[in-house]
Amino acid sequence: MTMMHYPVRRSVRSSIPMLAADGAAALARFAAHMWNAHRNRRQIAKLLEMDDYMLADIGVSRGDIQSALMGDVFEDPSSRLAAMRGGRRFNALARRKSVKTS
Repeated sequence: MTMMHYPVRRSVRSSIPMLAADGAAALARFAAHMWNAHRNRRQIAKLLEMDDYMLADIGVSRGDIQSALMGDVFEDPSSRLAAMRGGRRFNALARRKSVKTS
């Protein structure tokens, strides 16, 4: 014999505080995301103060930084910059492997 599971019905009074708590938690997550994106945007903008040799040492170009900062205000530019740098490293490794096998 199988047991039937019925959904628990809650009254409107008990669900309103839960909805408010969920909304507050979502708002807090959004605020934390915006703060982190703003902080990272400021830090990445400071990279533009470095000279081209220092930027080359860390594997980014001035154009990469400017491109990352051109994104949407809600987007974290550090993830765009990391993706650009990772793509360049992957391409460089692929070229090295193809030269060794030739």
